[in-house]
Amino acid sequence: MLPNRVRIYQQSKNLLGAIFDSSLASLHRIQLPVLHNSTRQHRMEQVIAKGMKRPRIVIIGAGMSGVSTAHHLLKSTKAASRFDLTVLEASQRVGGRICSAEIGGVRVELGATWIHGIEGSPVYKIAEEIGALDSEQPWEGKDGMIMDTAVRLEGGLNLDLSVVKPVTDLYRSLLLMAQEVGENAAKEDVGIAVGINTHNIKNNSKNQVNSVGAFLREGLAKSFDGNHEGNMQKWDLRAIQKGVFKMHENLERSITGAGSLDDLNLNAYSEYKEFPGGNLPIAKGYSSIVQALASKLPNGMIQFGKKVVRVKWSCDGLEDSKFSEAPVQVCCEDGSIIEADHVVVTVSLGVLKLEAERVRRSAAGDSILGQTLEKDAPSGVAEALCTAALFDPPLPSWKLDCIARLGFGVVDKVFVEFEAPKETLQPVRFVFDDTAALDATDSPDAVPHWAQKLFAVYPTHKMSCVLESWYTGQEALEVEAASDDEVARGIVNTLRRFGVNTPAVRRIRRSKWGTDPLFQGSYSYVAIDASGDDIDTNAKSLPLQEEGSVYKDSSIPPLQLLFAGEATDRYYYGTTHAAYLSGLREAERLLQHYGYLEVP
Repeated sequence: MLPNRVRIYQQSKNLLGAIFDSSLASLHRIQLPVLHNSTRQHRMEQVIAKGMKRPRIVIIGAGMSGVSTAHHLLKSTKAASRFDLTVLEASQRVGGRICSAEIGGVRVELGATWIHGIEGSPVYKIAEEIGALDSEQPWEGKDGMIMDTAVRLEGGLNLDLSVVKPVTDLYRSLLLMAQEVGENAAKEDVGIAVGINTHNIKNNSKNQVNSVGAFLREGLAKSFDGNHEGNMQKWDLRAIQKGVFKMHENLERSITGAGSLDDLNLNAYSEYKEFPGGNLPIAKGYSSIVQALASKLPNGMIQFGKKVVRVKWSCDGLEDSKFSEAPVQVCCEDGSIIEADHVVVTVSLGVLKLEAERVRRSAAGDSILGQTLEKDAPSGVAEALCTAALFDPPLPSWKLDCIARLGFGVVDKVFVEFEAPKETLQPVRFVFDDTAALDATDSPDAVPHWAQKLFAVYPTHKMSCVLESWYTGQEALEVEAASDDEVARGIVNTLRRFGVNTPAVRRIRRSKWGTDPLFQGSYSYVAIDASGDDIDTNAKSLPLQEEGSVYKDSSIPPLQLLFAGEATDRYYYGTTHAAYLSGLREAERLLQHYGYLEVP
């Protein structure tokens, strides 16, 4: 994920104040059920009654949340030798959507890129402990995210700061206001600098506007209304102002993962929290963090190349005889079956959304083959929908509904290495002409559709011969469908359209998260019809337990399916620290269940 949304645009810390206590002890987590001493004792007696059989825990996925869960379970001195623990990873590496790579002698990130906040961040703490924050090898983001640079119009004209700054100030102020709208904040100083009535915008938006995109457009309209009336020159200026505003919106799309800001829930946007202290890349690569955690697990605990194709579990109303051995069976593509007492599911929200759609179509009796999917659906989804359901029986409707409502975006990065340039490559921010006709696709100098929502192209660091760019939503999927040559040519043509000539392309390196069947996208966001409550629901374990302590039916084995991952954290979703903390949460749920975690 790109640097934290407020940190990019924050003009003054005093505008929002201290959002939250940065200590880990005060992190917003889902409340675990309180188990009384007698309940914990009963659980331990059950284990003894089974001939001291160690509970079998299977973790699906060796990304940040899966490795974090395993690491925390083994870190408990009381429980380390009392669980039979296995981590199943479909690929041949740890990390999931964390994937460090190299191009042109530069260490780059195909997935997670930044530590979002320093003070209190568990990811920063690990990076500091293992010495991953510095490196002799150049790395992406070494000199920060080079963004406050030239803004160009199509044709190559550099925009004067006097044109760009007022729009940028307005946009930053509106974003900070969007953080406040759902909190009913009464601060009026946010928009004073640009002379807008923040009170009216906020009051109107709470009644009429539900998306971040609509809120931003309303703010733009109210702020510049009338500037262009009756004057052609001012009308041109108005178009430029809208273009600069849209440039910032395109950056925000990549930050949030939303293909359109109109699909981003305004109230939930204000719930998002952050660690203070800015954003940092990891010099030795983000993969070093997960690898450091995984290295502390026993050899062989992580089994690679083990793609899970079916999870059979036992829900309410089934016969007790089914639970004679283990309540859950995990079936792998290679034909192996692993029985478990508990399964921690850390697959991406994209995989779960595919499951929700599969169940919906099955229930509706739809014929999947030959159906036309939505235009922004990743290629391969139709084939995936034809495969058997991942969960048997299916997840309950209340959980599938919340999964379907939540958003899961596609964000991709492309790195282009050039032959040694005569001059240092410079970053460029783009203001596209929306009124111009689209280029013919067969034109050799065409700027492709997927490039026309680029917010910038910039070097990985100041002296780099590698330029990077980000693509979101439908544009990201179009990039994934194009060949390397087509992508390289499209980026070079775009730069030329804006007056930037480049040396010959040597090679490119890029991500393809949207069409990767193991992920089906990049990271989550709260969509327009969803809410933070849906994230909490996504995190609930199965079979569902009542509020308090005991389960509805004591004959049904509890905590068969537990869910972790960035999309299960209401306040930090879309980040690696959300994934890490969700793993701790589910490990603690199991530790408490067996009496190894004391509750005050």
